Amino acid sequence: MQVAREEKKTMRKKAGIEEGEIVKAKLVGKTIVIEPRKEVGYRIFTPEQIKQWKKDDKLSPKLAKETEKYWDEAGLP
Repeated sequence: MQVAREEKKTMRKKAGIEEGEIVKAKLVGKTIVIEPRKEVGYRIFTPEQIKQWKKDDKLSPKLAKETEKYWDEAGLP
């Protein structure tokens, strides 16, 4: 298994993709093309950040409860 992991690292580095970076994937015919994506048009928030927002929430108790119900139903942390 270690050999396969090293091969993935080498392939990723040759493509200019760092570990943990966002990539763009697209289907071209029957081929999946994966490209590095240095900029994204949105921010990614960690579950910890979202939990902190809930903790710091200044909404009315009713609206906070409705929002939490919506997040839970949507499968959000």
